[in-house]
Amino acid sequence: MGYGYSASPGISIFTVLGVIIFIVYLFSTAFFTGWLAKKKGYSGGLWGILGFFFGIFALLTIGFAPINTISKNYIGSGKFENNNKRWKCPKCNSDNPNSTYQCGSCGYKLV
Repeated sequence: MGYGYSASPGISIFTVLGVIIFIVYLFSTAFFTGWLAKKKGYSGGLWGILGFFFGIFALLTIGFAPINTISKNYIGSGKFENNNKRWKCPKCNSDNPNSTYQCGSCGYKLV
């Protein structure tokens, strides 16, 4: 019989604490990598998985990655989410939605 506390015979408390700290490290890097990727416009779930398996390397990679401006507006159906922009007709000065190419008031066609 040895002196001190152990979880099971042959495993010390320091081994158990080391495993617990390592598991906390894995999940925390996965969470922060996914969170940062989501804030930058990338897939948070995919980068969270990469953060779990590659740890600090994935976190540094997404940290130095540029902000993804393309996927922020893209819904997935071929249309852009920011569809509320409008254009002014040069002929009658009326507001028209960006999705139209012809003025609703005077019929002016945008080329």
